[in-house]
Amino acid sequence: PDAERLCEALAGHPWRIREAVARALEEGRSVAEAARALDPADMLDALTSGERSVLTGLAAAGGGPVGLAHLQELSAVEDVEPVLADLERRHLVHSHSPRYSLAAPLQEEIEARWDLEKPRWHALVHYRDWSERNRGEPAVAEERPALLGLLRWAAATGNDGDAVRLGVAADPALAAAGRFGSWGEAVEVVLASARRGGDAAAEGWALHQR
Repeated sequence: PDAERLCEALAGHPWRIREAVARALEEGRSVAEAARALDPADMLDALTSGERSVLTGLAAAGGGPVGLAHLQELSAVEDVEPVLADLERRHLVHSHSPRYSLAAPLQEEIEARWDLEKPRWHALVHYRDWSERNRGEPAVAEERPALLGLLRWAAATGNDGDAVRLGVAADPALAAAGRFGSWGEAVEVVLASARRGGDAAAEGWALHQR
């Protein structure tokens, strides 16, 4: 009966059931106690500072997949791997070794409850500078989910100059990797940002790439 109540309370959502039971097992609580602790806010509030930092870094990059080295830079944790292992065991993150992503529903919960503006700005600067240093390298194309997510965010929040820099830096790697949909989207964002910012050179570049 307790398990049935837990499943009903979670509307049969598989990920939420797995997360609730995993946390109960880890903390030595009964299913009945787990059923009484189902508020997503309570789950997020119960995170350690290290867990919160790692999840914030992932959420700021759009939920991933994010490479381990980048996630290390995006969080304030000295060593993210043990924290990620704990989060993966509780089904809060998924491993795509050596990359990680948030469990899909968690991205929505974090965006609704946490202020991600500063973490996203930090992620944008990190990926912008890293892409410029590694222009054309295959590793840049591997980070396309984070790059495109941050590119969209930069354009949507009026950071047109940074959107142009990020899009231009990502362009050669996306093209070389044959990621034509991502490449086209990046070019269109750069074009729109360049026009808003009155950057004629960047506008001409984007029209050429288009």
